[in-house]
Amino acid sequence: MYTGPVNAIDVAATIANLPKCEYTPEDCPTAVWWDNPLDENSTRVCMACVVFTEGCGVIGQEDVDFVALNGTDAYSTQCYLGNKDIEEDVKGRVSIMQRAVEKAYEVASQDKDTLKIFVAPEFFWRGPMGSYPFDSIDNPGVEGEFNAINEIGRALEGIIQQEKFSDWMFLFGTIIASKETTLETPEDGDSKRAIEKNGKMFQFLNFAPLYKGFDPAKTNSDGMKFIVPKIEVSTMDFLTEDRAPNPKDEGYYDNVLLNEILDSLQEDGYNLIEQSWFYMNDIAMSVEICVDHADELAKSMLLDPNVTMVPSGGFGEYRELLKPEGAQISLVSSAGMSIKKNSLVLESGGTIFLQDGLGVQLSQEQSCEFDESGGKMEGKWFCSERSYSAHQVYASVGEAEAALRGLFYIRNNTLPEIHLFKPLDIISLGGDDAISDPHIDNNHTIGDMNVTSNDTSSVTNISMKQLLESKRARLFNRLIPYTSVVSALIPSRL
Repeated sequence: MYTGPVNAIDVAATIANLPKCEYTPEDCPTAVWWDNPLDENSTRVCMACVVFTEGCGVIGQEDVDFVALNGTDAYSTQCYLGNKDIEEDVKGRVSIMQRAVEKAYEVASQDKDTLKIFVAPEFFWRGPMGSYPFDSIDNPGVEGEFNAINEIGRALEGIIQQEKFSDWMFLFGTIIASKETTLETPEDGDSKRAIEKNGKMFQFLNFAPLYKGFDPAKTNSDGMKFIVPKIEVSTMDFLTEDRAPNPKDEGYYDNVLLNEILDSLQEDGYNLIEQSWFYMNDIAMSVEICVDHADELAKSMLLDPNVTMVPSGGFGEYRELLKPEGAQISLVSSAGMSIKKNSLVLESGGTIFLQDGLGVQLSQEQSCEFDESGGKMEGKWFCSERSYSAHQVYASVGEAEAALRGLFYIRNNTLPEIHLFKPLDIISLGGDDAISDPHIDNNHTIGDMNVTSNDTSSVTNISMKQLLESKRARLFNRLIPYTSVVSALIPSRL
């Protein structure tokens, strides 16, 4: 699905409307005039004649004046799509996500020994102004007010807390949040704190909710709910216009905000994956959001001697384990990114999966071998691109348009799809040190566990067999056949 901004003005509809629009400078109801594309001799046209893209966040006169004054080319000015009624906006996005998840479940392996990994693209949750109020994640607010981020979390928990998803893992794209603040100076020199826009100060977050599916009647929620913060603000993350709230400059997100409310997050069962690395059901994984992958976040954390312990989830239990030496599976949720060999942190033979909401290669899965013949530091990655089968989320263009209208853009009648990858084996995790684990019996093998991924998101299937050396169970030494499904929750090439 396409999760990027769109042109604010419907040029074709505007051109068709201009001959009928007879405002003069004296009676034009808006303060700003734009270039008339039909008449080279007429330099300006009343903004009341312009037809905006449905769902564009530019609607009122103040917004119209702002866009006109800040766009060098009026007809290429972009906007975020979304419903100005935030409650309806969230409900619409939740409905699309639910539809994609159900479609992924329908087409993915029904084998309970297959772990399905569902990945949605970056920026799926951002609203008509480009971000939701951060306060709604921490503050219940005034009775009767709608708290967008809390409601998104509750809705996603409702999806994953079902018996049929007990063998699934979900990376639900990212949520963009902003907080108005009085903080005027950066702290520690490494965050984009207190960005001033239109006389107001704002802080920003871009984070992905990550869940392991479970049946609450059988398993508690410990270690099943995580938040993955993005570190760097990319030039592609926000629009070029200087509108609030909207950081355009490169820098870092204000992830200190998450740490400030960590106690309340943990009370709700959430833990942070701050350094890219984690385990899920004893599978070593890395996760990155868009430009963090290009900037080699997972690699830098892998090489950082100060990072020794990483989160571990699954089994209804949260723990911290020693950082692995490499990933069996790497995940990337992005908008405008592709897999970068220099950023790989896989064990040789491991698999990386990327789901994008903006680029040409929206769904990528590669299995990669590392050739150390030139030395550990001089070796090279050799990766093979894996193919997928595509499954439409909606039955027709009309049905897709009705569901996505005003929230996401469908390009060239390309409908949202689930991209399903075939099963393969997950490489065993190397290392000489034995790590004791309560879920591994030194005298028995572990049952098969598979993984799957999707294109509106992605789904991957994985099957695990415990490999034993003598009587020592080496954690993660297992083969895991898995399938990937990619589901792009917004039309796959919107």
